Amino acid sequence: MNDTGAKEEGVRIEEGDRGDNTDNICQTEKSQSWIPKTIKKRVCSTFVEDSFSSEFCQCGAARDDHASVAVGDYFSTAILKHWESVQHSSEQPTDAFGEVQFAGASKRHSHFLRLSWSTEPSVVYNILTAQSIWGLPRPNLVVSVVGGESRTQVKTWVREVLRQGLVKASQSTGAWILTTGLREGVGRCVGQAVRDHAAAASSVSLNKVVALGIAPWGLVKKREQLVNPQGSFPAKYYVHNISRDSCYLDNNYQAFLLVDDGSVGRRGGETDFRARLEEYISQQRTGIWGSGSIDIPVLCMLISGEADTLKRMDLSLKNFIPWLVVAGSGGLADFLSDVLENLSSAPAVPSSGEGNNEALKAPKVDLKDRVAERFKKHFPSETETDKLVEQVSADNRNIALALRLQKSWGKDFLETVIWFSIVKRKS
Repeated sequence: MNDTGAKEEGVRIEEGDRGDNTDNICQTEKSQSWIPKTIKKRVCSTFVEDSFSSEFCQCGAARDDHASVAVGDYFSTAILKHWESVQHSSEQPTDAFGEVQFAGASKRHSHFLRLSWSTEPSVVYNILTAQSIWGLPRPNLVVSVVGGESRTQVKTWVREVLRQGLVKASQSTGAWILTTGLREGVGRCVGQAVRDHAAAASSVSLNKVVALGIAPWGLVKKREQLVNPQGSFPAKYYVHNISRDSCYLDNNYQAFLLVDDGSVGRRGGETDFRARLEEYISQQRTGIWGSGSIDIPVLCMLISGEADTLKRMDLSLKNFIPWLVVAGSGGLADFLSDVLENLSSAPAVPSSGEGNNEALKAPKVDLKDRVAERFKKHFPSETETDKLVEQVSADNRNIALALRLQKSWGKDFLETVIWFSIVKRKS
C-alpha cells in the first residue's frame, strides 16, 4: 500500500458513517488485514547446538520449541559453529499485529507489529503514519535514545534531563521519541516522563509527543499474549512486577515495532532495522504528507551504553546522523565524552608530500594508543578491545558529529543542544 492509497482509504474512513465502537473496530481490523501478506516474522530453521547444553539452540530456544525440520540432521553441528539469523532463520507471515490494551493500566490502546529485521523501512513508515492504519502524526524531529538498558541504573539527574528536558523539547517541536519501549532502564524512564507530561499537558499538546518502542521480539515478556494470526483489536496484555525493571512492554508508548530475528531472549536483534528506519525518516520531508521544504531531522541520544553500542553508533554516523552524548551518564557515553574532550584535537595525518613513511604512520599510531588507553580505563573488564578501538580511531572524524551534554548545563539547555546538533548535521 503506497502513501496515496493510504490517504485515500483514510479519507473513506473519515468521511464514512462512524457508527458505534464495533464498527470502528471492524474498520480498523479491515484496514490492517493485508499486513500478514506483506510483513513477515522470523523462525529459527536450523538447530545449532549451544555449547552449554545440547537441548538448546544458539538462537536461545529449546530443542522442543523448534519445528521438526529445524532439528533434522540436514546440517552437521560439527560444521555449524555459530547461529546467524540471515542463514539459520526463515520468514513466515507475521502472527502478531494490531492493538494492545494494558490490563489494569490504561484504557488507551497502543499499536504493535511483529516484523522481520529485514523489513523495508518505507513499508513500516507508511504503517506508522497512514491515516487508515496507525495514523501517527508525521514527526518534525526524531530523537532516538540509545543505551541505558538491561541492568543499567539511570542516574537521577539523567532522569530529570529526560523528564524536564527531552519530553519538553519534543513537545515543542512535534517530535517522535524512540527507545526500546520496555519497562527497563532508559525505556522506562522515557515512558514515565511521557506519562507525567501527559498528566500535566492539555489534550492539544498531548498529541505532539509520540513515544515509539523498537524492541527485539524474542526479548519481550509475555509476548505470546500478542499472538493472533488474524490480528488483535485489542490484545489483552497483563503486566507483572510493574514496580521493578523488566522486559515487559511499557504502557506509556503509543506504538511498538517488535523486531524479530528468530532468536529468543537475546538483545540487539533490532539494531540494524532501527538504524535503517532512522536513516529512512531522515530522508523524508517535514509537514503534512511530506509537504515541507526540509528533511526530518534525526538525532541519536546516547545515555550510558555498553562497549558494543559502538557498532550501533557507527551505523548512524556513516549516514551523517548526529549523536548527543550525555557525559556523566556512565559507560560508553563517558568514554566517548572523554574522547571528544581530549582527543578531538589529535594531530592530523600529514599529506603525502610531508615527511617519510614513518612520519606518516606516527599520528595514527599515537591516536590509536591514546584511544586504547582511555578505552581500558572505562571498560577494564572488556576482553575484545582491538576491533572497538580500531573503530573509534578510524571514525574519529565521524565522531566529531557527536556533541556532549554535560550535567552542569542542566535540563533547560537540552532543547538548544538538540537544535544545534540538527544544524550541525545540515552544515
